[in-house]
Formats: sequence, C-alpha cells, structure tokens
Amino acid sequence: MRAQLTLDKLFQAGLQSPELDAVLLSCASRGESLRVELTDEGATFTTSADAEATQAIGIRGRWRSELLRGSYDHAGSLLLAPFLFAFRELSFPAQSLYTMGGSARSVADMCMRNLFFAALRREPIRFLAGPVGKSGARASRDLVRMYRWIAKSYLPDEVLARGDAAELLLANSFTDLGLLTSPLLASGMWKYRDTAALMHRGGDCKVAFMLARQRAMALYET
Repeated sequence: MRAQLTLDKLFQAGLQSPELDAVLLSCASRGESLRVELTDEGATFTTSADAEATQAIGIRGRWRSELLRGSYDHAGSLLLAPFLFAFRELSFPAQSLYTMGGSARSVADMCMRNLFFAALRREPIRFLAGPVGKSGARASRDLVRMYRWIAKSYLPDEVLARGDAAELLLANSFTDLGLLTSPLLASGMWKYRDTAALMHRGGDCKVAFMLARQRAMALYET
C-alpha cells in the first residue's frame, strides 16, 4: 500500500488524500508501521509489518557530526535529535501514531507532531545512521522547520523561536553557549556534548564543529 505527496501537498493544511487515508487505516487496523521516505518531489508513505519496525520509531539519515553518533534515551536529547540528525526516512509503529492529523493541519504536521510526542514520552527511537545524498534534503529541511514550530509551542525556549535554531543547537552540542533556558532541553544537550567529548577524545572541538557545519551546509543546500 502506497501514497505519494508532492512537497506542496505535504504541507497543505486540510489535504484530502484517499490513498494516504488508506495507508493510515492499514496502520491502525493491522498494527503496521508507517514508513515515510523523503524524495526531491515530496514524500512516499508505505506500510510495513517488519517486526523491528513495529517496535520502535526509526529515523534513517546521518548525524550532522560523527562526534554526536550514539544512542540516546533522554527525553531532552530525543526532542533535540531532529535538529542534529539529517533524516531522509521515518518509520512510526502504530502505537506511536498519537494523531492522524486534523482538518486544519498538514500531513507534515502529523508526522512531526507524532515524533515530538514520542520523544517527549521517551519512546524507543532508533537512529539508523548511514550515507545519504541530497535527495530529499529540501523536504527534510522543511520538516525540521515544522518540528521547530511545534516544539516551541510546547517548550518556551528562546532558541526554538529563532530561524537559525538548528545551527545554534549544532554549535551548542560542542560547547556550552548558555542558550537553552528549558531545563529539559539543556540537560538533553549536555548528553550530546558528553558524547562529542568522548568521541573526540580531547581534540579541538571547534575544528570538528566547523567541519560539521560545512557538511551540514552542503547537505541542506543553504
């Protein structure tokens, strides 16, 4: 079962898509996972009965810096992950689909809102890191914007209100800039800094950050 949406339709509020409705109904009635694959044209939605995919949320892509590579279960770290992990594919178990959207919301909102709620509940999230190209980069970037809008409506932090939040958070993952005012997000960011320090083994984190930023700029074509 499959549904394809263009970028415009992915972000269109109140979209009516019988194909996507059928995919979501299959997830709800059969306990299948929802797979979202980002492309240059938009996104493809399919279902999967794979045992591993039905147990935990999967995010496929690459860390914006290899120094952040790790497994995280802290709610604050999970909430910040979409800013630090350049994703190209998402998979949601049926039990993680808290909302199927609404008449005034877009499909993009549905995806990111479910991801936000799952992170807030500290549900298992698998980071499936590997090589990715530029295909789907625009959709990923726009989904992160949507995620930031959702996050800032629940977590009053000045960083989330900024358009350059992703770059600030990436910098903050290497050195404490004292930007995050939310205790939950600040403690989650500490987990990333701790991982980066262990991975870097005492080297110059500023150099590592500049390399990560250069790669992120190329990846997101900004």
